[in-house]
Amino acid sequence: MKRFWSVLLLVAAAASCRRVQPEALYEQGREALQRGELTEAERIAKEGERSFAAQPYWRELFGLLDAEAVFRTDPERARSIFEETPATGASLPTVRRLMTCALFEPAHADELYERADALAARDVPQLRPEIAMMRIRLATRDEDAVRFARQAIDGATALKQTWIVANAYRGLGFKESKHNWEAAIGAFQHALQAAQTARNALLEAASRTTLGWAYIETGDYEQALPHLNRALELAERHADTEHEHIALVKIADIYERRNELGKALPYARRGLLAAHQPTQLANAYHQLAQIELELEHYDIAAPLNEEARKARKAAGENELHERSLDARLLAENGNPAGAINVLDDLLASHYGTLDNSARCRAQGSEAGIYFRLGQFDNAERMFKETLTTADKVRSQIKGTASLAFERNLLAFYDSYIDLLLKQDRRADALLVAESSRARVLKEKISYSSNVDPRALARRKNATILCYWLGEKRSLVWSVTANGIDVATLEGADVIDRAAADYQRELQLPRREPLKSELGAPLYKMLVAPAKVATRRVIILPDSHLNALSFEALIVPSAKPHFWIEDVTVSYSPSLLLLAGTREWKPRDGLLVMGAVPGAGPDFPELKRAGEEIDDVVQSFDRSRCVDVRGTAATPAAYLGLHPERFQFIHFAAHGTANETAPFDSSVILAGGALHGYDIIRNNHPLTAELVTVSSCNSAGGRSYAGEGMVGLAWAFLGAGAHRVVAAQWDVNDRAAPPLMKTMYAEIASGAEPAEALRTAKLALLKSDEMNRPAFWAPFVIYEAM
Repeated sequence: MKRFWSVLLLVAAAASCRRVQPEALYEQGREALQRGELTEAERIAKEGERSFAAQPYWRELFGLLDAEAVFRTDPERARSIFEETPATGASLPTVRRLMTCALFEPAHADELYERADALAARDVPQLRPEIAMMRIRLATRDEDAVRFARQAIDGATALKQTWIVANAYRGLGFKESKHNWEAAIGAFQHALQAAQTARNALLEAASRTTLGWAYIETGDYEQALPHLNRALELAERHADTEHEHIALVKIADIYERRNELGKALPYARRGLLAAHQPTQLANAYHQLAQIELELEHYDIAAPLNEEARKARKAAGENELHERSLDARLLAENGNPAGAINVLDDLLASHYGTLDNSARCRAQGSEAGIYFRLGQFDNAERMFKETLTTADKVRSQIKGTASLAFERNLLAFYDSYIDLLLKQDRRADALLVAESSRARVLKEKISYSSNVDPRALARRKNATILCYWLGEKRSLVWSVTANGIDVATLEGADVIDRAAADYQRELQLPRREPLKSELGAPLYKMLVAPAKVATRRVIILPDSHLNALSFEALIVPSAKPHFWIEDVTVSYSPSLLLLAGTREWKPRDGLLVMGAVPGAGPDFPELKRAGEEIDDVVQSFDRSRCVDVRGTAATPAAYLGLHPERFQFIHFAAHGTANETAPFDSSVILAGGALHGYDIIRNNHPLTAELVTVSSCNSAGGRSYAGEGMVGLAWAFLGAGAHRVVAAQWDVNDRAAPPLMKTMYAEIASGAEPAEALRTAKLALLKSDEMNRPAFWAPFVIYEAM
């Protein structure tokens, strides 16, 4: 009998052990909520309410968890659950009750969180980081938002609550986006890192959508698209319809902005299918209407716009977006006067306050309508207002985040240029194009605020070719001392493809390069329509032309030859910066660095780097040369030698070009890399007449609309160098030493750097072993200040 009772007690004990404890079940529910698994969180909450209904403490906690889980999809039912959950007065449930109440009382949310924080500080400090996280977006002052974010991040890090760290950075990113997109992107990147550390797929999807959105707003669609594609994949896999919808409409937005409407349309349609809330429906219908309008499907766009208006009304929001489309539909359907009235009402805030981005678009639309009506004065006035408003938007985008911003304005610039050319105002049109160029670089260095292009061409004794690549047609201005001509070229896609194909071909080890089937047609496309009146040519490229070696184009004459045999070519990012370039005055004082040990398989030792340095030094007074090589040639050594003292700086080392983060492009020195941001942040501006970076891809890692090629060359120009010689692709170790030897010998004998570089290239071109463009064509010279 004793044995029977012993067995019975053991079975009862085992059953008791298997029974779910409230603490463990509640923790499972909160983790599900943190992951965004709302249905699972609600299921667990209801199970807890049933299982522990007799325990008021746990009944309250599970009831509050239930309300939180339901709130996002059904706020009214969530409020009922909240109000029907009895209060116990215990510390933890009371803090949670105040936090949940804040969801239903947004007007009093901050006060409720403050009360919750005061109680948590005394009794449940582990909740304080979460409370601080919730207060970030509610903060009306920037300093308060930063303070709450810091409290949340520091506290959650100590408690290993990584999901709070991610959400705190996201909240901070939203706050920063109001005035500083670079800081916002940084915060969103930290949020993504924390989400990945937490292995929280839904939080990662949310972080990637916000990061993608930020990149779109700054014009960096290439960075945005991979994040949004990954967010979409995660959201679909985990049935997260909210971020699935956001990712879809943002991907469609990118393709629409890139005018790839055929790609935009299916994403926009899927975005509508994934929309559930009124605001989501309004945005999805509006986006579809906008794309159909761009496709000139006006009969489809109009009813979609009406559906957007209905959803907008259901969401309790104003119809700014829909009224903007009303105006465009009126204009396209033969009522431009009505369209202008609608846009004037929009700009007067009759339908609600426009933010600067929306105001910019409305002004641009009105300018375009006036242009089509032939009201050129009104059109020009509105184009000027558009670009003035764009400057206000741009002011929120600081630092590297602003590099891609001009891309958002290309359509406005394009229409404004067309307006001026319609009136044969070639110089004015050129100066409008100039206003989009090198805006970030201009912030780094001083430059002339005015320029007379013809006087500049006369002073430089050059023909200046300014390229502008547009969607339907491109332009090239030919500026000489005697006048300004403009020629129409193929659209950007045609030119970009042809330029990219030829640039790739140039890098091949061809035995008979002049038999290329690409070089002559590209010359006919880009150079033949221009009017080149001098041997010296200065090129202001655009888009993929920033990576093209113009000198290697083939002149299709009776005796085909490379264009370098006719002209001396240099490049500049901007007329204004070119105007500030002082005349060449040979000076002495050389800093040369390189010939460093190999750094793994990616950066083997350059066998001829020492020879190259010896050849460069030969052209200078050795008493005024600082020669740093081998293990002594470190990034710290460069910065510590006060490079602002030298008139010539030369690197004979490997280089890297980073397309996604161009300021991470670097010169590989001993013990580490000298990055672009190290160069440009140097406290003492360079005064060098010439910086030469004899390394692969040193010209730049990525071309930005307006800004040009950004990388090492850009960084040295931004740091104050007057001229930079750099390479557009991989440099052959055999070619660099003889080319540099000739170039510096020519400079020592009085030649200006562009002419000296041409002479050095021609020497290789005329040689038997290195006459192919792969050897001599990568090196180009930039002039900027």
